[in-house]
Amino acid sequence: MDLINRVVDSVAGIRTGLHVCRGNWSRQEDVLLQGAYDPLIPYFSRMKVKQFVLEYATERAGSTDALSNLPKDKEIGLGVINPRTEEIESLSLCATRSWRF
Repeated sequence: MDLINRVVDSVAGIRTGLHVCRGNWSRQEDVLLQGAYDPLIPYFSRMKVKQFVLEYATERAGSTDALSNLPKDKEIGLGVINPRTEEIESLSLCATRSWRF
């Protein structure tokens, strides 16, 4: 967190953001990183970035519930399409996902 804050301290005139990826080195879901973002929320809250782009393409990311604890001035972008599969996700499948904040 401190390093990211030092990097963006002198940035002006653009929107700063941080992307958190859970891994693209394999197509096997069981070997990729998993776990909810909940433990990271206190760190995200103190980062001097405007936007968080978080991977939620699979169940490995857990619930979006903790994101409601971010400061209201933070923007959230959700990555919801899984790039590690050849399956093309249907619009109806994407519509069944419920993201709550």
